[in-house]
Amino acid sequence: MELAASLPLGSIDSETLQTVCGATCLQRGLSNRVRHLAYDTRRISNGTHSVFFALRTAGRDGASFVDDAWRAGVRLFVVHPDFEVAPQWREGTFLAVVDTLLALQQVAAWHRNRLGDRAVLAITGSNGKTVVKDWLYELLSPDINVHRSPRSYNSQLGVALSVWRIPAEADLSIIEAGVSQGGEMKRLHAVVRPTHGLFTHLGDAHDGGFTDRAHKLREKFLLFDGVKSLTVRVNNPMVAAEVAEWRLRNPEAALLSWCISGNQLSEAGHSPADQALPDLF
Repeated sequence: MELAASLPLGSIDSETLQTVCGATCLQRGLSNRVRHLAYDTRRISNGTHSVFFALRTAGRDGASFVDDAWRAGVRLFVVHPDFEVAPQWREGTFLAVVDTLLALQQVAAWHRNRLGDRAVLAITGSNGKTVVKDWLYELLSPDINVHRSPRSYNSQLGVALSVWRIPAEADLSIIEAGVSQGGEMKRLHAVVRPTHGLFTHLGDAHDGGFTDRAHKLREKFLLFDGVKSLTVRVNNPMVAAEVAEWRLRNPEAALLSWCISGNQLSEAGHSPADQALPDLF
């Protein structure tokens, strides 16, 4: 049976959240069913229905802002195991995990799983992700209900927040995803689980986070494992080679590849059939 099948889509309660994240309960108190994943206390507009994730980075520990979140009305918190629950927070529920960002991603992945085989188009590449996403939104939204990532939400955090916000009524969700170092795309793929993929461009952005550009390209293409179709420009021989490797892992997927020669646009090929895009919905 699906975990917490009775919960409305786009909401989660403390018990389900604890199970999804494999969290340890430091304190069980008051906690409403929540709809908002909060990480920045300056952006909390409905604390009563929010869960606050105390994200920890190299320069800041979200645990320092728990009291601010409490004052904003939050009563459900995801913190690290070394967090000490103060007496004034005795009415709150505090769940402890080793990695609070991973916990937030796991909640988003749980939401994505509840959406089933809903169409999700994932876009990645060194440049052009946001522009292409917004172009597609403008072209498609007059005819179908399209959800898209807000602004340039393509980081480890931004992708999870974008997926969590996919509404039940969306016919298509367009999610952009970016990586800056090895190992990141595997986590994003688990959150997005795209049905279709689009690769924009291979450039020098974030080269320093990878052993070489081929390594970066392989990392990006992990996003497209399991998709029904992939759209990609293959002018770059390195990209063409990676497409061939992707094809070996995804022999049943439709491939729409193209290239530009001079001022001419040419179709590099449709494989296995020229049905890549009509199958989006």
